[in-house]
Amino acid sequence: IGTNVLREDSESKATLYDRPPRFRCIVDGAELGSASLLLNQLLDGAHYPTLMQDVLAQTIGLNDFCVRYRVTLRDGALVLELYPTSPARVLEAVPREDDPRQCAKVCEEWHYDGKPVERVWTDELTYLRTTDGQTIEGTETPHNQGACPWILYHVHGRPKLWLPFYRHEVVELTYRTAMAYTYLDHNLFEASWSQRYTINLAPMGADTQLSLDGTSAPVIDADPASVLQLEQVDESKPGSASQWKPGADPEVMGRAVARLHGRATLAAGGSDLAVYRKSGNAESAYAMAITREMQREAQVRMAPRMAPSDRLLAERVALACNVLVPGVFPAAADWRVRYYALPPSRDELERLQFAVDLGALSLADLRLAVDPFASPDEVSVAVDATDDEPSAAPIGVGIEGKASDVALNGAQVQSAQGIVAAVATGQLPRDSGVAMLVNFFNLPRESAERVMGTVGRDFKPTPDEVAVAAVET
Repeated sequence: IGTNVLREDSESKATLYDRPPRFRCIVDGAELGSASLLLNQLLDGAHYPTLMQDVLAQTIGLNDFCVRYRVTLRDGALVLELYPTSPARVLEAVPREDDPRQCAKVCEEWHYDGKPVERVWTDELTYLRTTDGQTIEGTETPHNQGACPWILYHVHGRPKLWLPFYRHEVVELTYRTAMAYTYLDHNLFEASWSQRYTINLAPMGADTQLSLDGTSAPVIDADPASVLQLEQVDESKPGSASQWKPGADPEVMGRAVARLHGRATLAAGGSDLAVYRKSGNAESAYAMAITREMQREAQVRMAPRMAPSDRLLAERVALACNVLVPGVFPAAADWRVRYYALPPSRDELERLQFAVDLGALSLADLRLAVDPFASPDEVSVAVDATDDEPSAAPIGVGIEGKASDVALNGAQVQSAQGIVAAVATGQLPRDSGVAMLVNFFNLPRESAERVMGTVGRDFKPTPDEVAVAAVET
């Protein structure tokens, strides 16, 4: 039994590269298609989308992460290699004067002739040196990359190479939650039953074995299903057998640890729904839909943090290619990255269409809700240029034909009842239930409060009602 809150948080938010991004080479305001195609082919050949899924998770968990690149010319063709590297392997890094978030010089752990050494990278050279700083003769060579071939990715926006104590509270919570599960594991397997003991009694048929200190003790092989016959050791003294109570109740302790795990998840940046999902209850279709929405929200949050380093990687790879094959990429190119959001679920699309039908969303808003990385040009292509509709009101704001005047279908009513039941049985906080009614069904806040009634405040379901709700959910 165990968990890792930091890893769960990092992996749940590392969705930006689930759909491979594409780079564009812009020259004088227009895309140069051949250059864009070549760079994307080089990155695909280096397994960039797959590697970056792990790089993003590591960046979120460690705050900073490194990628070393290498462009070579093999059989007349350009080949790109990417080497994700943990900051723990970087012994020294010197920031660039024009960009303190990137390196002008890097010293990393290396091995040479079976011995630990240091490998140094500058803008022009790479060489090996001993751990006391002496350059190893014959190892200095130009790397032909045009710049120090290291790209740093950051989860923060500070002008620093490293920010090791950023989000340190999540690390502490991870340790504490793991320790709690360790004690729960010990309780479940070692201390959840009565501990028996005997006085002046020993099992019959036991063999005497010597210990390292020279003492001896009777030993017999047994398991929980064994029945032992005891005999009196000293006939002149009475013998007795008894037991201690269990050290703790695994069920009570498990609930306490689960609550600690839930609080740790929330503190790490998780949502109430993420905590609800960890409770082991079956997820509804709406829970699945909002999960996909949260994944896209994570993509939107991570994109501006990763984009500067991604664009720099494209620029540096193009520079290295030009060093090896002059003129293969335009020198004054503006490299841009286009991320792609995860597609919405069917239930989410139905809710968005419902909002469009009510006039709460325009077609342009709908396109951005489905693909938040779409450019204005892409949005305008998707929307009829002659459509001169007025600006849409936000969801939940009263407009003509408001949601509260529109009858919900049977499935929506059943789903709303499920949300109310989840709040009543304590599976969801009241505020989360009200927010789900507002967002899922486009209800005004006042209407959602009326639907929820006193559930989660004064109203407490009877045991029969709880059992029925558990069966239905």
